[in-house]
Amino acid sequence: MPKKHRQTYQPKPGSNYVHPSLGGASRTGENAQAKPVLSVNERLTNLRLAQSSPASVERKRQLAELSNQRSLPPSLGQGILGQTAVAAPAPRNSASQRSRVRLRTPGPAPPPSWVSRLTSHRQALESRYYPAKRQPRILGQNGGPARNLPDGLARFLNMANDNPVIPGSLLDMSLKVAARNWSDIVEDCGEWLDVIPPHLRVVLLSYLTTLGPPEGVDMAGLQALFPNPSEATSLDLSGLVGWSFTLKELRRWLHRSAEESKNLAAKSKKERSDIADSWDQDTSSDDSDFFIPTSLSNNLQYLTKLSLAHPPPTASWTDLLLLSKDLHTITHLSLAHWPLPTRTPNSTSPYASLDRDFEEPALVLRMLAENTYCLRWLDLQGCHSWLPALTHRSHALPQPTDSDDSDNDWSLQSQRLKGPDWNGAWRHLTYLNLSQDSSAWFPTNTAFLKTSGFRQKMAKTYFRIGVKHQQIIDDLRDYISVHPEKREYQVQHCGDCHATADSGDCWQECGNCNTYQDMFVGLMARWLEREAEARTVARGIIAARQGTGLRCTFDHGWQSRESYPILNWP
Repeated sequence: MPKKHRQTYQPKPGSNYVHPSLGGASRTGENAQAKPVLSVNERLTNLRLAQSSPASVERKRQLAELSNQRSLPPSLGQGILGQTAVAAPAPRNSASQRSRVRLRTPGPAPPPSWVSRLTSHRQALESRYYPAKRQPRILGQNGGPARNLPDGLARFLNMANDNPVIPGSLLDMSLKVAARNWSDIVEDCGEWLDVIPPHLRVVLLSYLTTLGPPEGVDMAGLQALFPNPSEATSLDLSGLVGWSFTLKELRRWLHRSAEESKNLAAKSKKERSDIADSWDQDTSSDDSDFFIPTSLSNNLQYLTKLSLAHPPPTASWTDLLLLSKDLHTITHLSLAHWPLPTRTPNSTSPYASLDRDFEEPALVLRMLAENTYCLRWLDLQGCHSWLPALTHRSHALPQPTDSDDSDNDWSLQSQRLKGPDWNGAWRHLTYLNLSQDSSAWFPTNTAFLKTSGFRQKMAKTYFRIGVKHQQIIDDLRDYISVHPEKREYQVQHCGDCHATADSGDCWQECGNCNTYQDMFVGLMARWLEREAEARTVARGIIAARQGTGLRCTFDHGWQSRESYPILNWP
């Protein structure tokens, strides 16, 4: 094996260096005392004391004042040179005054998109696993839908001839002021509202539907107005049911009087059955033996007129049918602007009215008619989408027989009424409102209806003017001739023809304008279809009664008819 090479170090000539480990202590330090060696913690403590000494603080203050001094005097800079004063920089906070912050991940800040996505993801997880409490939605605020208001003041009571208040009287003005300040009245005088006569409280409730608070009257306000529901023979709840309270809450409130009467009767019977301790405590000879409760059943025998008009689009016909089971004595009912009758709203096709599928609506209306067999007055304004369900008929095949008669053919079909029974449950009905929405467009320009351009545009775009449409147009001309106030035609004129024309004489100025004619023809076609549908329903009801029942008045909003001439159209 080769021999290992060993390096040798030799000092340079003339060098007197000796390693400290080999040599002794220096001669100068032999007699001197050794200095103490400070540790790291002691050195840091000395530095902190040096920085917090008054001299160092004063020195820092002087340096800060020197750095904040201006290069020019304020008077010279602002007055002569015209320079604006610049605010001095804020002094830096010392290390002792800094607040402790949470340590973040070292490195540059994350992009804003990452932070926003992370925040949204965290919020999604929190809402999933820690859902917030559901807050009640205030209708009309925070983006919620506002409730539908009736067309006029006390519309239901005026139509039913149940309003004893004269318009413009002192009582009328007092009720208006009370309706506008209803929130303060309920809060301050809610316990003393029962001193008002019941018939005036009924009118006040009707005023509240239009002039009351935007959110309506809740169940607490209704109970304050009628502590005993049996005092109200007429209830105008237009624009309140479904918005301020539900039909289920209304049903429980209406049943409270009957339940209280039953409980009072049971309590008095129990008191009479108890044996008295002495003869002077015996109450068998009191008038309590002759106590007759106001109601012995759940039927609301005191309520005869009810308005449930203008509900939300999500109104439940199932709840209405449950309520109608106790409304056997009701004579006036308003269901204006109610949606399509159905018990399965989530399963019903939204195109049922367009496809003429009225099988389920007819059955629902038949159930309603069987529960309200004392009805004499019915308001269906704005329900033009499902009016054909009132006279809907289903086709059924005849039953085969063993005879060889040729009349018993499977191809022959018979029609059976599926809607309300007009000779049975609703045989007493003498008034039916089939009018369109009063706030909708109404044709009053009869001069344009006589022109040939109207018929040509109607036949080219929509349909030809037939016998049934011509009869409606003739009745419309007669109606406007009798009512001169209906001649004022209000339409937004086009700015191309006559920009400064008034709305009253616009049809004279712009009679030949194509834009105006197209707009009028489109609105007139829609209006004619709805009026023709309403008249078809009226003819079907007249035909169902076969001349043996009572005569019914059909109100179309601009005219009332009891019968129609016999024409060759359904």
